[in-house]
Amino acid sequence: MRLPIRCLSFDVGPPSQCYAFPVVARTCGIEVGVGLEGVEPSDRRHILQLLRRRNFFFHTVRSIVQWCDKLSVKLDDFYVQFVFPAPLAPTIYGGRAIVGRRGRAVLEIESKIVNSQLWVYTIDNDPRNPGKIFCEDIIPHELMHILDVRQGRSPSVYPDVVRGEGEWLDLFRHLWIDGHLEECGFPHFAKEERIRAMGKAVGKEKAETLASAWWGKPMTMHEAVRLGLDAGLTLEPNCPIAVWYKNTRENYQLTEAQ
Repeated sequence: MRLPIRCLSFDVGPPSQCYAFPVVARTCGIEVGVGLEGVEPSDRRHILQLLRRRNFFFHTVRSIVQWCDKLSVKLDDFYVQFVFPAPLAPTIYGGRAIVGRRGRAVLEIESKIVNSQLWVYTIDNDPRNPGKIFCEDIIPHELMHILDVRQGRSPSVYPDVVRGEGEWLDLFRHLWIDGHLEECGFPHFAKEERIRAMGKAVGKEKAETLASAWWGKPMTMHEAVRLGLDAGLTLEPNCPIAVWYKNTRENYQLTEAQ
């Protein structure tokens, strides 16, 4: 049986590059996809059978829908994808938001099957605490990245950024996102943790200064690029982010001159 495929295209990224994923179910009004690249071919048939079980995704997706409601994220053109990494591979990111043109968005969550049940990685993954609410600490953070695009603070950017092409941008954007989540009383990374991460790239003193100025303050992608470059970080001259930044800066300067 061939699964339907959904695709996202992007404002910033490699030419003609898109992000595609298969849809296996619909629950809570949302189409749900899966990424089985890390699953052994011999196990995929069994897992696909589990994924098609009635209500297999219900409790986790319902939690995601509730967070969407809290953060006013509209469910139009919104998808969830559960990604199953290789069994011996470490968790890489827990989850990420992938947002294409016109705000079409995928919330991607790292997952695994345990005793025929869906198990979801979280930022604070602790095997000693299996009762932890699924995704409680990753969902609101990733939804904020979706809102950044839908509310015009960021263009839609191809998700797989390589070294030298802006991999440091989230160090700055997270100051605004986690600060805002803290103000709302939602799960977030601590300010000190964000300062430590940024300090490795720009130095502790500069990181503390930036966090003091930007914690919880709305930040555009353009401002994140400028802050990084001003702090001594670099971009490959012809990478998609650098070209986008150059063009938007020139357009802004031209508008000001007029």
